[in-house]
Amino acid sequence: MFSKINGEFTKHAKGFQILLGLMIVVPFVIMVPNTDIFGPGYVDESKSVVGAINDEQIIFSDYEVEARRFLLTQSFTDVQNGTVLSVLQRYRDIIRNESLVPDVLNYIARNRELEAQNTTNKFSTEAVSREETKEVLNGLSNALHVLKIRAQQSNNSFNLTVKETLELLRQNLQIGGEEIDLVIERIVIAKRFDEYLKKKVSVKDEDILARIKKEEKTYKVRTAEVSATDFKNDPLKDYYEKNKDAFFDKEAIKASLVVFDPQKYKAEILKTDLSKEIEKAFAEEKKTNDKADENAKAIKESLKDRIAQEKAKEKAKSLATLIESNLKAKIKPETKTAAILTIFNSLAKASKLTVQESNFHNQTNFEKNDHPINAKVTEAILSLSEKSPVKLLDDQSKFYVLVYNAKGYYQPIEKVRAQLLEAVYKDKAASYYQENVNDFKQEQRLSTGFIQIYGGLFNSQVSISDEEAQKIYDADASYQNAQKNLLQFTYDLKDDAKEEDKKAAVAALEAFVKENTSKKAAELQTLDLGKDSKIKRVPLSWVAENDLRTGTDNEIVTEAFKTEDAKFTKVFEREKFAAVVFVEASRESTPFDEVKMMIKGTLRTKRLKEITNKKADEIVRKLQNAKKGDKEAIAKIIDEVSKELKITPRKLDDLPTFKVLGNPQLAQYAQFLARQNGISPAFLLDLTSLSNDRLFTRVKTQPNMSKVIGYLIEDKPAGFQTLEEVTETVYDRLNDVDAEKIATEKATTLKEELEKSVDNPEEFKNLMSKNDFKEAKEVKFKDADPTIVKILEEDPKAKEFGSNAAPNGRTTTLAYIESIKEVAEEDITKVKAEYEKKLRKESEQKEITDFWTNAMKKYDIKTVESSKES
Repeated sequence: MFSKINGEFTKHAKGFQILLGLMIVVPFVIMVPNTDIFGPGYVDESKSVVGAINDEQIIFSDYEVEARRFLLTQSFTDVQNGTVLSVLQRYRDIIRNESLVPDVLNYIARNRELEAQNTTNKFSTEAVSREETKEVLNGLSNALHVLKIRAQQSNNSFNLTVKETLELLRQNLQIGGEEIDLVIERIVIAKRFDEYLKKKVSVKDEDILARIKKEEKTYKVRTAEVSATDFKNDPLKDYYEKNKDAFFDKEAIKASLVVFDPQKYKAEILKTDLSKEIEKAFAEEKKTNDKADENAKAIKESLKDRIAQEKAKEKAKSLATLIESNLKAKIKPETKTAAILTIFNSLAKASKLTVQESNFHNQTNFEKNDHPINAKVTEAILSLSEKSPVKLLDDQSKFYVLVYNAKGYYQPIEKVRAQLLEAVYKDKAASYYQENVNDFKQEQRLSTGFIQIYGGLFNSQVSISDEEAQKIYDADASYQNAQKNLLQFTYDLKDDAKEEDKKAAVAALEAFVKENTSKKAAELQTLDLGKDSKIKRVPLSWVAENDLRTGTDNEIVTEAFKTEDAKFTKVFEREKFAAVVFVEASRESTPFDEVKMMIKGTLRTKRLKEITNKKADEIVRKLQNAKKGDKEAIAKIIDEVSKELKITPRKLDDLPTFKVLGNPQLAQYAQFLARQNGISPAFLLDLTSLSNDRLFTRVKTQPNMSKVIGYLIEDKPAGFQTLEEVTETVYDRLNDVDAEKIATEKATTLKEELEKSVDNPEEFKNLMSKNDFKEAKEVKFKDADPTIVKILEEDPKAKEFGSNAAPNGRTTTLAYIESIKEVAEEDITKVKAEYEKKLRKESEQKEITDFWTNAMKKYDIKTVESSKES
């Protein structure tokens, strides 16, 4: 079947090597499921035995064969976990990972059981059909589809066919086509056995009826949640109240302020006539800009915006100054703070301004860059006092009038939470840590670094002369394209333009062309379109056929190049505009001066890239010459290179190793870590595979074309974090435990109060409202939120309460069952077929699960490590 792949592969080996290289750019995916992230490490190949099944020893060579088959099986069947990519990238690491051994031994045992069952029950006697093979390969096709979607989400490429992937799997796993046949046959036999077990299942009418009556029952429910998060400060309040003076910040200052934002006034100013100011500014622009007339529309729009911005800023400053001067005029040396604030509020209200209050600030906040607004505002607040209570602040973008409000305050619990946690839980931390030490187990991790080399570092080394650019211009015809001098007229449409609006735009431009068809370029350039005209003039200047400008598209430019000089093109209709182009003149080629800077830029980029590549290779050679395993020598070379290039190495501490990143919970974290540090997931993957035997990576190209080289700083073994390392976590957990107790007590008390008041409508209504019970909602049991399913499973009666604590104990849901409606007989008939199908599917799955649960008890599976422990 697939045996011919052996011969085919050699013809395409080079192509598949390239394809394999492309795989590395795909982001992290999950490897083999159910692996232990705290696994002891790698299988020692020098030790022959890796485990035993019913006292039969499994040696490494046999294990490795079955491990390859297992990984191939996973690639065909484990779509979401992306085993395909893992096998293509690091199959050798996966096979040697000790955490894989139990899975492979189970795989061997399951296949033995299948053979035994087939011998007894003869459920699989026919050869594997073409259709069954296609069905297996469809699993691989689905896996590739998932990988392609993930690649697209990360702006990477992934385009492999099933055949290409099969050949890569065969090469990586070092198995032939016959092995692929064997794996497919095993998968098919397993599916046939599932079908054999399913045929044993029968579904009884009474079971279907009971399920319908439960699932379709309708409850009218009101719910509320009591969350431990709402009580996290309660365990700290007693200590806080007894020691409140210790948390008084006597230096902190609070201000009242009014903000004057120029943007608030800009829209109003844009509605006024700014034509005189614009014309005056445009006249100044023409003195230094030779092409000002050609680009008059765009320039005037920019000038209009700038002038409006300046006027808005002047207005904001004027209003702020007026409030400040009026306030100061009403303040006397003996005026108290409260009276000053009253005057300030009165002035603001008269001017329809909103007075805000700042937080309390102190010098420590300022030094730590803790600025709710910005550093200038914080600095201004700190400069206020009873003797100098008013300040006008211009921070470039906005104006503020600030008024002294108060000095000194008791810091709230949230602000001093860390100190309170330590004070309340310090004596309990050690015992909690000892009792829960396994929660602080930490996998092997790495401390790594990397340097990033980019072209900008070598700018001073590259100088491109006009003569060099001229030579390239003369030799490359693509820079000498013919050009047309184009003048475009557009009729813009609104986003919600209808078909009739588009036709009207086209008609207006066609009439414009007819009216002006005999005019020359100079006349069209100065033609008065009228202030309210919907037709706009857009000079495009000299355009090459392959040089598209804003407002044009390929079809319009192509048509312009078919049009004679001094003629209009046809009118074009687009989604957001209609357009017509007038061809002013033509020339056979683009002048050198117009493309000189483009040529220089291209040549500069090319040379900077060459220098970057050369420097990166030179650094790697230095690293290769260092003594193997000498981390100090590597660090010294990196330090010397960093000083030479004036770059700062980046450090990634506590980085999980590659084998740990195979764990599902860490796959997403790996992608986040790569984005956060501005590197590709592929390079992060390379960093995680560093070890004392491989201290640095090869040169990797990043999406921004920079070159990166990673290196190992320290390999930290697996173990337990010390209490000192996790003290804050311990404090938080102890606080969580106390908060959960309080929340549970509150929920219990609330439930009791509500149950007592059910017969007192007014009291009951007030309690429900006070405790944020949601409006009553009708819900069928099958559609109920998971948080109240457990309550409904107790089959409560109407007018009863139920409560269900979340698994972590942090939230308790209270549910009040207002009414219950049983399913009607006619509705049972409607859904019976659906439930029969549903129940049969569940029963079939249970039959399969129960069979394998019991069958595998016959196999005593031990790994080398589990044997040692026993």
